[in-house]
Amino acid sequence: MAFLSLDLTESLAIHRGYEWRAIVMFPGNLGGSLLAGKIFNRFDGSEITTFRNQVPRYLQDVDKTRFELFIPANTTFGLPLTGAGYWVYNVRLTRLGKSPLLLLAGKVHVLPSLPL
Repeated sequence: MAFLSLDLTESLAIHRGYEWRAIVMFPGNLGGSLLAGKIFNRFDGSEITTFRNQVPRYLQDVDKTRFELFIPANTTFGLPLTGAGYWVYNVRLTRLGKSPLLLLAGKVHVLPSLPL
């Protein structure tokens, strides 16, 4: 079971043709740790895309490590729309010398966007 179940729907949904970005703050200094996440078409299904991430940054004043996940606009443009359904995703945290932790999991909506 994931540390946090969070659906990427409504205000957190991915809009086709626009960059999607999220910041995850984790307690303590997790320098050298990595986040890896993927979106799938269903449980035990095919991979649709991978979340990209920045190098984590430790914020000493709040004693938290900041991780940034994103999907660039050129990638969201090619994502299949979910319609009334949804895709599923998960994100794991890999730490040196420790077992991976399933950090986030949930449903994903990919919505169409109107051109500006």
